[in-house]
Amino acid sequence: MWKNLNIILWISLIWISGALPALGTHIKVSNKSYSNKKVVIYSYQSPINNQKVVLFSGAFDATGKLEVEIPNTKTIKGYCDLGTYKFIFFLVPKKEYSVILPPFKEKNSQQKNSLYFKHQPYIVGFKNLDKEDINYKIQQFDQRYDALFSRYKQDLFFRRNRTVLEKVLSELSEMDNPKDSYLHHHIEIRKSELIASVKGYSNWETTTHVLNKMDYLFYHDTYIRYFNRILDNELYKQAMSIDNKALKQAINSKDYTKIRHYFINKGLEHKFVDHYILKGLHDALYYKSFKEQTLLSLIKQLSLKGSSKSVKQEAKEVLKEYHGKVKRSINIEAKNIRCYSSGASSDLSWKNKYQYWAFLDLDNMEASQQIKELNSLNAQLKQILNIAIVTTNDKRNSPLLKDFKGSIMVANHGYDLKKKCQITGTPTYILLNKKMEIINSNALRPTRGFQNYFVQFYREEYIKEQRAKYKKSS
Repeated sequence: MWKNLNIILWISLIWISGALPALGTHIKVSNKSYSNKKVVIYSYQSPINNQKVVLFSGAFDATGKLEVEIPNTKTIKGYCDLGTYKFIFFLVPKKEYSVILPPFKEKNSQQKNSLYFKHQPYIVGFKNLDKEDINYKIQQFDQRYDALFSRYKQDLFFRRNRTVLEKVLSELSEMDNPKDSYLHHHIEIRKSELIASVKGYSNWETTTHVLNKMDYLFYHDTYIRYFNRILDNELYKQAMSIDNKALKQAINSKDYTKIRHYFINKGLEHKFVDHYILKGLHDALYYKSFKEQTLLSLIKQLSLKGSSKSVKQEAKEVLKEYHGKVKRSINIEAKNIRCYSSGASSDLSWKNKYQYWAFLDLDNMEASQQIKELNSLNAQLKQILNIAIVTTNDKRNSPLLKDFKGSIMVANHGYDLKKKCQITGTPTYILLNKKMEIINSNALRPTRGFQNYFVQFYREEYIKEQRAKYKKSS
């Protein structure tokens, strides 16, 4: 017994002293231009909702040095947003990387405030990188893929030449290494994409012929991207097809079992079908494709009846995310707001209506198009909905607002509407009820179908109000 304890103690001491290799990925960076800059390294690990998983959060030291141990047990793709760059790299367990970064480039004020801003992708460099490393191998493969795609584009996509397709696939396969599972899956997915494109598969055909046959690679970035592109709001598209009335009925009746049987009968594998349906329900929530309570009920059923622990957990995460992001109960005090219409104060015209507020960057010319979209919406819904742009008093007379037909909302001094509504960037649209409570802090923008969503929502709320009045009077 004592002998075993001594062995355990000896192993523990070696581990603490660093003699045994760490399980995660070790990263070292040295660049003075990043002195004291905060840094977050993250990955995406869910094809359903693109869940961002933070791997490390900290800061460079005063000399621009950073040394990090990422606790990953399998190869993953990492990201890091610093200044204007989105740094991209692969993290392999038990490996050490010395990373080379370009000089730090700060975002300007317009970029900091715009939700349209996109970081510039930048594949990081490494000192003394092994040519067998995944970072080198995937970069080489993608360059080869792009070169072959460019050279044979006419033969592949216009002439549909199967011989050329087989030649390209054969050349790509030569770069595969089945022993490296991450690289192998990356190559197989890229080849599958190419086959589906050349053969002109529909999204449903790609689902049944490709995704349906693959493992569910929730941690694999290439799989996540492909999964999302093919299955974007696909459940709704299937339900709206003339031949799929039974599916639409099953959704509207909140019968998850019937939905599941419907897709299994159409050829989806048992191990894949729940992931397919959950992705569709998730997208439908944000596209407002079906009634909210219907979708939430179905996701709740999936979280209880799913075929695996992983899909049940993903369903729970979807519900948690939605309730946290979209259904924040925040009350806006009307007394702290002034409403202007055509330059004059019009405090009475906007009250007792539903509110659709737009937070825009009026220093950005993109706001001009956003205002045109709001004007079009205002022409259709102004009788039942107050459509407004939220701004500050000094921006109220902005040239961009000269032709705006809706309301302009300005908070009284000391009342920060942007902070109260938890707005983190522009453009952002929120929907409030007649009590000035935020009922959707991530509302659709006008061009993404807000009008259809709101008309249906308003009709349902009106019926509820009339029923309540009837009950009260009877």
